[in-house]
Amino acid sequence: MSHFRIKIEELNNGQKVYIPQVCKLEIKKRMFRQTQELVWYNIHKVGCAFGSSNTITVRYGNEEDALKLIEGYKNKHQVEKNNQVKSTTYKMID
Repeated sequence: MSHFRIKIEELNNGQKVYIPQVCKLEIKKRMFRQTQELVWYNIHKVGCAFGSSNTITVRYGNEEDALKLIEGYKNKHQVEKNNQVKSTTYKMID
């Protein structure tokens, strides 16, 4: 299950900008140890494709636009999940 949030930054001129974010679990392997870490990524949209990145930041002027982007991101991942293979069976032909 993914977690989402909106990062709110207040600029020096008093304006607030909203950055939609998604939290992902990262598993890192080091020698004989494995660590788990929750990392927040900025959600962005290019054309009709969604993505998440630490380096790309898209700021919105109001919270509603940021929420719309999060909903679109959720819907995209739900469609991808629905199209994954659940199980495989084989039918033998004589």
